[in-house]
Amino acid sequence: MAESERLDQTDDLTLDDGVELSLDLSCPGCGADLANDEVFFAHRVCGNCRRHFPLRARERLALLIDAGSFQETNAALVSTDPVTFHDQLPVTDRLVEDQEQNALTEAVVTGTATIGGRAAVVIALDDRLAGAAIGMLLAEKILLAMELAEARRLPLIALCAGGNARAPVGPLSLVQTARLASTAARLHFAGVPMIAILTHPTSAAMYTALAGQCDLIFAEPGAWIGAQAPAAFPFGGQSQNAEVLDEAGAIDGIVDRVRLRGQLGTLLHLLTERGPVRASAWHPTANALTPATWEAIAAARHPDRPDARAYLDLMVESFVELRGSRAGSDSTGLLAGIGRLGGAAIMALAWERDGENNPPALTAALRKARRLVRLAGQLELPIVLLCEGMAGPNAAEADGPDLGPTIAHLLALLAMVPVPVVTVGIGVVSGPAALTFLLGDRSLLLDHAVRTIDQASGPPSRVPGIGRPTGESMALTAVECQRLGLADVVIPEPGPAAHADPTWAAGQVQGALTTALGELMTSGQRRLLDQRQRRLRTLGQSTPEGMAAARTELRELQEWQRAISESIADLRGRWEQRMAQRPRFTWQRPDLTDIAQRITTLRHEVGGRIEARTRGALERNENGAADRDDAQVR
Repeated sequence: MAESERLDQTDDLTLDDGVELSLDLSCPGCGADLANDEVFFAHRVCGNCRRHFPLRARERLALLIDAGSFQETNAALVSTDPVTFHDQLPVTDRLVEDQEQNALTEAVVTGTATIGGRAAVVIALDDRLAGAAIGMLLAEKILLAMELAEARRLPLIALCAGGNARAPVGPLSLVQTARLASTAARLHFAGVPMIAILTHPTSAAMYTALAGQCDLIFAEPGAWIGAQAPAAFPFGGQSQNAEVLDEAGAIDGIVDRVRLRGQLGTLLHLLTERGPVRASAWHPTANALTPATWEAIAAARHPDRPDARAYLDLMVESFVELRGSRAGSDSTGLLAGIGRLGGAAIMALAWERDGENNPPALTAALRKARRLVRLAGQLELPIVLLCEGMAGPNAAEADGPDLGPTIAHLLALLAMVPVPVVTVGIGVVSGPAALTFLLGDRSLLLDHAVRTIDQASGPPSRVPGIGRPTGESMALTAVECQRLGLADVVIPEPGPAAHADPTWAAGQVQGALTTALGELMTSGQRRLLDQRQRRLRTLGQSTPEGMAAARTELRELQEWQRAISESIADLRGRWEQRMAQRPRFTWQRPDLTDIAQRITTLRHEVGGRIEARTRGALERNENGAADRDDAQVR
């Protein structure tokens, strides 16, 4: 019987004489009867509580890949009997015994297959045979599969399991982690996507050396995962389940086994068939009446105004959300994922309007954005950034120690990532969203969106050509930003604003985005970066209003410096005048002068007398000493 046919069949539940075998199948989690559970027999998942039961490596492959598409590679590799391992039976006899018991002959199964019609290289680990350390044979099969993915430019999918079995390993297991990390780095450099699926259980080297090297990491619900080898099952304090890792931002999401095949098929479709942007005949049309500042602010803060998630739902197809920064807890302030816009696969980043704005949450959101921007550059995915809200922390709150460096790293990365970057302001653009709004190749603003300005560092200044101080409203409208060179295109909204017809507004945003992406994706990476650097170098100086604002700012700075200089000179003059007018006191009493002279004379007289008496005493002492000496001589 073929292996695929054997895997597709379920366990025989009848006796040889035709009498039906009655088994008591109940879920240990909820106690539900599994005998008539179709979900359990199809996916080994409880249909009531969604408890996921363990599977063997080939059984997982049968659930995920297209029927008849799997072509196993390196199946002829047979483990040798290491010198340092002594078992009661030789390894060859042990493998024959396991084969007779219908067990897997190897801990890892590799090969090529299609999922949803898209080819990929698949690695499947078996938790019964994969121990805490990666042996020579297991690592060699994984490395050969990774090299095959690099050579054929195919995505790599790793079904990770193991770390709890007491599998024998040799001394060379110490170097296998370094070999895997080096090969994974080559795949990252080549832009080959790596996707890991964490199953129950996954720990030790299976998690750190293989799953941790992947670009995207998903986990089954309830899977126990840990970086260290557990002493015994269950894992206890050394490991944690998938829900804990998801909350900590260590994985991209939790996917039910029933939906896993569809999730992988969507991701492979996005990563292997990037697709060109469909040409759009969209052209910006100005509204009849430009909204005033107070009207734009009121519309941008309208409670029914569509947020970033609404725009993504209306514009982006096959959207797969990605979570986690790999360096801290996940944040609700940033919605991110891979999807298809206008026929092209993109990386979408959207600042959430109602996201947490405390320093830890802001830092987590910025780290998440930094990781996904770097991933987009690695996979050559255009970046679409929807900017709104996410104001900075209150003045009374202390900034986190990592908030400033994280913002700086994200801005530098957006300026240098070698893929098209298009930003869209959809509401009140403030905080980190305002900082990232200007970084990129195109900056778009909805008609009623506003760009806030921080006036805490100085007095309000008047914007040339606009005719009002910026300090009055602390914000600039979309038209004002365009006239100052801070926005390239103003996207019209339905009347009175986008909340009146979100679908029409999303269509306008999609048309503007596809037009901008169509222009940018025709440029090579070197030309794209050069144009971006020139744009950012002259940002705010490419329009007459922008140049006038720069000159006005220079004049105001000079006037401010002149006023400070005049103030300092005035203070110096006042001080000198005050010191000159200060009264001087002199002593004019002759009696005190006479007393001082008499005291000086008396001091000289007393000193002379003391000196004369001292000299006389010394002479008398010398004469007496001489007389005594003469007497002794006589």
